[in-house]
Formats: sequence, structure tokens, C-alpha cells
Amino acid sequence: MTGVERAEAARIILSDPVSRLHGPVMAFGDSTSSCYVRDLIRQLKDQQLGPYIFDIQPARSLTRTSARFPSVLQGLDQARSRGFDPPAFVVAAGINDTRYFANRPDRARDMLDTLLGTIGADRHVGMLTIHSRKRGSLYYQLNDQMLAAQDRWPRLRLFDWAALAKRHPEWHRADG
Repeated sequence: MTGVERAEAARIILSDPVSRLHGPVMAFGDSTSSCYVRDLIRQLKDQQLGPYIFDIQPARSLTRTSARFPSVLQGLDQARSRGFDPPAFVVAAGINDTRYFANRPDRARDMLDTLLGTIGADRHVGMLTIHSRKRGSLYYQLNDQMLAAQDRWPRLRLFDWAALAKRHPEWHRADG
């Protein structure tokens, strides 16, 4: 493993204890989130959100546990054990789960229900849809399951990253 690979695999936790007008929020991301850290910090402050914790972990799963790459559920448990349990969450992860549920939408549904149930039905959750330049991508199966989950989880809102990213191919690396 090169130094670059080690650096890319490092977990990033950004936090700000300052209370702001619209209150606390916790955000979870995978490796794709590391590209917009500076912009996210600015947006959180501009939108008067805080205190906040933004937990980025490359190779992150929504629910599958790993000692090396903490899942969203593991990150949530760690934050709650330290006393941080806000009423609002943002989840920008799921890419690393698509092979796990390939052509098994029940697995994606179960993962989403486990995640949202653990966060709590009384919490607001925003999730980013996933973009791919490949037709028939498994990412779109997860997006479909996120869309269906809104019927079961009334406080879930989707942010249509897939549609926005499709309009801006210049934002992406060669792998899409």
C-alpha cells in the first residue's frame, strides 16, 4: 500500500461545537464525501447548522460492520456514546453496499430500514441518491429502494445528487 492509498483510507471527523440558529446535525459520508469537505463546512455554517459532526470513512457501508472501515451504524453508535445525538442526520453513503445486494432489493430495503430504525423514526434524515454514468448500475437499485423507503419513513428526505451530478460530468474523476 502506498502512502497515497493509506491517506485516502483515513477516517476524517470534522466537528464544530458552536450552537447555531437551526441546531445540531450529524453527517456521514464515504470516500466520495472527502472531495467536498471545505464546501460542506462553509454550507453548514451558512445554513446556521451547529453544533455538527461530519464523519467521513472511505469504504464505508451503511450497516455492515468492519473493524477497519466503520459503518454508518458504527459511527452513529460512537457519536451517541459521546453524548452527541442530534435531531437531524445526513447520509451520503451506500456506494460500497451495492455489490452486497446485487439483484437482491430485499437486502437494500433491509439495510435502509435497519439504518433508519437505528437513527430513530423521530429524527429527520436526508440521504443523497447515488450517481453512475453506467446504464443499469446497481446504484440505481439503491436509489429506487431509498425512494420506496420514504413511504415507510416519513421523516426521510432524498437529495437528488444523481440528477445534479448527471448534469455536471466535469465534477467527476475518470471512473465516473
